[in-house]
Amino acid sequence: TVINNNFIFGDGHPFAGGLRIADDGHTITNNYIEKARYKDTSHHGGIVILGYDGAGDGDNGYQQVENVHIAHNTIVDSVNSVNIDGGDKSDTPKKVYFANNIIDRAVGDVFVDTERGVTSDSAYAGNIVYGSGDLADSDSVSASDLGATFIAAMLEKGSDGLYRSGDNSP
Repeated sequence: TVINNNFIFGDGHPFAGGLRIADDGHTITNNYIEKARYKDTSHHGGIVILGYDGAGDGDNGYQQVENVHIAHNTIVDSVNSVNIDGGDKSDTPKKVYFANNIIDRAVGDVFVDTERGVTSDSAYAGNIVYGSGDLADSDSVSASDLGATFIAAMLEKGSDGLYRSGDNSP
């Protein structure tokens, strides 16, 4: 599945979410997500990369996330901006390539569900992230594990209402 060039506006609605990723072989690029606010469950957020429960296609289970490319996305003013192991499943996502994304004005920690860390077959690089909380909700991952520079992107709101890089953006 290819998920490209979408605009998702939660408008601050308390049950608004962004993209939830399950199964393998996806490419998620150049999407804009703003004000995803549903935080009461680990199944929701700006971008949620679900864990795997072994149920597969039956029993309402989720297929293993594997070989997924997530790049050049912008997430602004959202809760659970990036959930790297969502859904409280038994197995972690595999072969996730998360690169060159901008997450700014995150409400709370930028990366959540990080206590099991990032699998060694995954790669995170070139991400600029910032929020009102910490980089991650667990000390088990570092900025280098997440390929992240924790610095405000200094996005500016345009006349069309979208946040974009400005003159002072890193």
